[in-house]
Formats: sequence, C-alpha cells, structure tokens
Amino acid sequence: MPHQKRRMQPRIAKASPPMALAPLLALPLPLPLVLLPLLLLLLATIPSSIASSHSVESFTEHLLLRPLPDGRLQTSFDFHLASDSDSRAHFHLLPRSLLQLVQTHNVDEAHLSLNTGRWDYNKWGSPVRSVRHEHHRPHGNGNGHGHGHDHDAAAASSWIQVGDDDVAPGAQLWARLRHDDTPHNGTESATDPFSPPDDVARHWTDLTSSLAGLFCTSLNALDSRSTVMPNLAFHSGARESSSAASSPATTTLHAFLPSESICTENLTPLLKLLPCKGHAGLASLLNPLSLFGANFQGMAVHVVRRTPPASGWHVKLSVQAVFSPAVTRDVSNRDWSLESVFARTLQRSCPLAAQSTIRVTTPDDQGYVSEHLVDPLPARPARPSVRDHADFVDPDEDDDAREDGDERHDGDDDDDDDAAASASIPRRGASDAAWQKYWSERGEYVYDVTSLSAYSGSGSASSAGSASSASNASNASGSGGESGKAGLNIAMTWPKEQRFRYPDAIAPPRVAVSRILSGSGQQRSVLTTTVRNNDVRRAASLVYLETLPWFLQPQLHTLRTHVDADAYDDQRDAYVRFVDEVTSDPVREIVYQPSVDRQRPFVLEMRIVVPPRTTVRIQVECRRAFLRYAEHPPDAHRGFDLAPAVFFLDPAPTALLPGRQGRGQGRQRRMYTTSNLVELATPDFSFVYTNIIFTSTVIALFFGSTLNGFVRRFRDVVV
Repeated sequence: MPHQKRRMQPRIAKASPPMALAPLLALPLPLPLVLLPLLLLLLATIPSSIASSHSVESFTEHLLLRPLPDGRLQTSFDFHLASDSDSRAHFHLLPRSLLQLVQTHNVDEAHLSLNTGRWDYNKWGSPVRSVRHEHHRPHGNGNGHGHGHDHDAAAASSWIQVGDDDVAPGAQLWARLRHDDTPHNGTESATDPFSPPDDVARHWTDLTSSLAGLFCTSLNALDSRSTVMPNLAFHSGARESSSAASSPATTTLHAFLPSESICTENLTPLLKLLPCKGHAGLASLLNPLSLFGANFQGMAVHVVRRTPPASGWHVKLSVQAVFSPAVTRDVSNRDWSLESVFARTLQRSCPLAAQSTIRVTTPDDQGYVSEHLVDPLPARPARPSVRDHADFVDPDEDDDAREDGDERHDGDDDDDDDAAASASIPRRGASDAAWQKYWSERGEYVYDVTSLSAYSGSGSASSAGSASSASNASNASGSGGESGKAGLNIAMTWPKEQRFRYPDAIAPPRVAVSRILSGSGQQRSVLTTTVRNNDVRRAASLVYLETLPWFLQPQLHTLRTHVDADAYDDQRDAYVRFVDEVTSDPVREIVYQPSVDRQRPFVLEMRIVVPPRTTVRIQVECRRAFLRYAEHPPDAHRGFDLAPAVFFLDPAPTALLPGRQGRGQGRQRRMYTTSNLVELATPDFSFVYTNIIFTSTVIALFFGSTLNGFVRRFRDVVV
C-alpha cells in the first residue's frame, strides 16, 4: 500500500512566567496594583540620576616652556580635572578607573611620582611656577557642555601651580587614608605606636597593588620595610592640600622606591586618563621617543578629595622634562621649537578642555643680555592687563623684593594697574617687533590654544633645531588650523648668538640642601646633611625627613649639628645679625622612630631654623648591618639605593598675608636631595661554585681510583 506521509503538527510551547513574577501573577490582584511598587522604585531612582547628571566637571591643561640659565629647556605639562560630585558610578571627564580605585580604599589624598634623572636645584631653581588663570572670553568649547563657561567664570582670578615639587629619583607614593567606620579597640596603637592601624595598613597594601597594576609599576614592593608614618612631615603648613591633613580620622603614609624608573609603559596609562587621551590637545605633544631622551623626565598623579562643605574630587596629572638643545647638536646653539623638542607640532586642540594655554617665559640670561625672538607671537589681545599676562610667581624670588614692589602701589587700585599695562600696549597696526617687545617686557608669552584658528596663517621667519627656514615657513603657514597638517610650531631663537656661552655663575636658590654618605670600610659610615640659607634677611624654617633602611642603623648619641655663619661686616652688610642666631641650636624639635630588623625602617624628623647667610650641617654615624646571602639582590656588588631626604620649606611670614595666599606663596614647598648608594659587606657568591667544583673533582678522583681497584683484574700475560 502506498506510503502515507504523516503531517507533523507544530507544538506550541507555553511561556512560563519568570520566577520573580510568578508569585505576583498567582495572586488575584489587579494589574495596576501589581505595578505600583515597580513604579515607586523607578521614581525613587530618578532624583539620584538627575543629580549625578548635573554634576559640574571641568578640564584645563597648561604647558610651561621655560628656558633655563644653563641653556636647557624645562617643559611642564599640567592637566587639571575637577568635579563637585562624589558619585561612584557617574563620570564624564574625570578618569573612572582612578577615582573608583581611591574611593574603594578610603583615600582622601594620594600623590604618586615617577622620575628619572637628577633635578639640579642650584642651576634650575624650583620646578614649580605659580601662574594666574587667564581671563579669556567665555566660550562653550563647541562640545555642548555647560561646564566650560562656569569653570572660567569661577577660576578667573585663581592661581595654579604649574609643575610638580616631587622630583626625587625613583618612585614616591604618599597618601592620607581614612579609618574604617568600625570602632577600634586601640590595641594596635598601644603595642606599636609607629605602625598604622590594621585597616589603614590593609588599604595601603591594596592601594599600592592597584596603582601598580594601573600604571605598570613595581609599587607592590612597597611593604612595611619601606613604608613610614611621618609625624611632622606632610602635616605642618600643607596649604596646597584641600584635605584636613591633621584630622584624627586620617593617617598619612609615605614610601620611596628609589630603584624604579619611568618608561613608556607608565606614560601610556597616564595619557589614557585624559578626556582626549593623547590624540588632541597638549597631550598630543608627548612623544615618548623624545621625552625619554631628556636629561630629566618625570610624571606625577595627584588626587585629592574636597572637604565639606565642598564635595567632589580634583585630579592633577603632570609630566615634566628638561631638554638640552644646546648640547645635542654639532653647533652649540640653544634655539628650540616644539618640533625640534617633541618631534611633533600641535595639530588639534582638545574640544573638552575649558582652558588650554601655552606659556613661554623669557630666558633668564644672567651676566649678559641677548636678544631673543619668539615666532609665532601670541594672538594680539584687545586690552591685556598685568594680571592676564604678567602674573607668574617664581618660588625662589625674594618675597621682600616683591613686597617692595607692592609698596609702590596700594594694591587695591586696579585701574592704576590696567592703565600702566595699557600704556605699553602697541597701537593698532603696530609691527611684529613692537609686539615682540611688548611680550618680552611682560616676562612670558601666553598662547590660548583652546582654538587654533587664531594662529592660522601665521608666518615664521626663524628656524629652530635642525629644521630649515623654508620648512619652518611652510609649517607655520598651516599652523593653527584644526585641519592643518603642519600645526602650531612655537619657536624661540637667538639671532645674534652664534654660540651659546655658559654663564660663569648662576644665582643660587634661597635654600640649598645636599646629603653625602662617607666613611671607609663596610661596617661604619657618616651621614652628613647640609642646609644652606642664602637669604640675607630672613631665617628659613624647614622640616627634615630622613628614611633609612633597617640595615643602615644610625647611632643617635653621635648626632651633631654644626653652624657655620658667613663673615659679617657691620659696615658693608645691609642687614643686622644677632649673636644668638649663631650660638643657638638650629634644631627645634626631633621625632624619631627606631627601626626593626627586616620589618621597619628608621625615621628621623627634625624641625630646623637656619639663620640668614648660614650653613647648618647635621652629622650622624651609622652602622651597616650584615645581610643573609639570600637577602642580597642579583646585582649585589652595585649596592643598595638609599632614598633621598625630603625637606619641607615653610612659607615666609610675608607670604601668609591674605593677598599672597592666593598666589600660591603660602604653600609648603618640598625639596629633595640626591639618592645615594650603600655598599654592604657582600659574601663571596663564587665560593659556592668553587666548593662544588673542588668537591666534585675530589670525589671524581677518589671514585675513579676506587672503582679501578674494584673492577680491574690482574692476570699474567704470556708474551
């Protein structure tokens, strides 16, 4: 019989309700009553989302180009990101990966720095300059966000510090950590007052591990053997921080890793924290190939939580380097340009930046005067004022000299200052030479690169670096355009200087510090720290922080201070010196924490007052401990890196006046000595291999003779 096809009936599966809705659907309730709790839950989440969406976030970037007296060039990139929201989930401009990290570990303030090279305070001065925010016209940045105008209006009269004080070689991390909300019984503080509480130590360990993973560093090596809890340092006079440093609810921890260096693996994560990354804005100039070939290069990350009644976060990312244009060419010429220094030009501005400025300071040619040219010049302002373009503060500048200058003006009459500034403004249609003189007299050239359209078509007649005049002219013809291929290429040249002449003498800084480790043998040494006050009027108040590893054990009974004052002539010198300034002890307070072998370092803190024109030397004898053979690093014969000493310079009394605190003069500066190498008694690691070879040879000879005696058979052979 024929085969009959069987029609398959499709089986329709009934959809089962979700497990969460099954109890609700099983109840004999009307649908509006069932959806009412869900509607109330949705309405409860709306205010929080609206509040987070209205948080004000701002992003500003600054670049300082400062010719140094010895022919080098200091470049400082500063990126500021601020927010008034403490949200853990809503971020617009601020880096989420960084803020969620510090929020998780109860961080009120944290600072991380990575540097390679040595910062020469005697020739380069302080790495930080205080500058005023520019009074540019309000703009919406073209990004549709309203935070740019509000930020400019709020920061129109504020001061910022361009650069970073932490120029110590290696890695440095310090943080203020909040205690957990759980009550403490105080047992850990009673048994060991020099160690942090358990919750703070746990957060510190997690913080170092997280930062090590975020920035590709070895910060996870910062254990209890290198972490200290300072008492005087990072507390007194810390006006630069908006967090309460002396609050009993926080604990400050500090650690050095002097053997760490900076490389591209550290710079790349830093650029990813920026809103425009490294594709636009000033960050696009950071070329790793050029940056890491400088004499000094470093980066820093500073995060601070705003204290009540304010809220939010402030993040500062810094990258600074010192280049040598005068010694990297066949001809000793210090001409430079953005292209010759970074091998790049500024192609595009960051559309998310509320403010983007480049500042080129005039060279400080000590001992002789040379004419310099800057090309292209900044955009011509309609009516610049002294506050707009001339207000930058050198921390090494004499405060009394600034005070004498302020006495010539009342300081409250702003019209007089504006009139004085307007008197030197070139007239409409003035030549470039007149504007060159105008900017040179102001002390710095200020470029507003928020929009590069103002520099489109600017000519360049000078060459810098290895670029020729023709190539510079072609580059400058398209500089400033958002779509231009050449971009903005700022150049500074000295036309009448055929060969750079190094200055015979450079004015020393107000305070100079140094440290040496001397002694013969591998058992004892002498640690000598020198503090020199070059000021002729005021004494210098400092806080000295010294952290020594446990294997370098100082003997406190050998601590000595020597005061060496310059010869004084009451007829020649224009200041008065009293006898008690030289005879009194300069050390006013000492706090120390003894070390524990293989567990905790030695910490020495001093509050020192150095009289004018006086040198103070602090000496202490140290004993070098013996290490086990397994505790030596692979390069044991090189020695161990000794972390640099830190000096905290309190502001001058004149800087604490209300009119000077806003300029950043009331902040506490930090200075670092160079790191040292400690040579310890190194065992003969080759003895192990020599012993193995000798023993193996003896065993081989003995075994061969013995085996020959047992195995060899003696018999007569008939010949």
